[in-house]
Amino acid sequence: MTRAPSSPIDARREALRGIDAIAVDVIIAPVSESQLGVSTDHIRQMAELMLRIVRLDVVERADALQNSTSIIQLVVSDVVTNGFGTYYARLSASLLDVVSVKRNGREQYASTWSAAQEFKAPPGSGMDSVRFAVSAVLTGFCNDLLAANGPPGS
Repeated sequence: MTRAPSSPIDARREALRGIDAIAVDVIIAPVSESQLGVSTDHIRQMAELMLRIVRLDVVERADALQNSTSIIQLVVSDVVTNGFGTYYARLSASLLDVVSVKRNGREQYASTWSAAQEFKAPPGSGMDSVRFAVSAVLTGFCNDLLAANGPPGS
């Protein structure tokens, strides 16, 4: 018998139980990449490194889709400027897992964990600002993952 989560935090963490492999998907509008001076590849590499530190097997997105593996999706959105070279944006992270939809019995990806971080990027510091936001969001994910599963190798 499965124990019901006793709090919203427990429910968030419960969704992370048993994850041992993950893919990273990064979405940034091309104009936002140039505004912030950052690339999807850079963010993906940073995210993959953080996930490997907690001993997750990082797989390619295509392999994840074929094998119904979890995907952490990072989206940089809502990029606006104050007109003086400073940009404001939001980084959202969603863990996408295959779920069964009760009403039609179909399986599809749905978000089972999410977090977001708004950030400010002063002139010339876009990459550092994005890096900080990615680090903050994925640190929360890794902490929840470890709380749900215990330390690597346990």
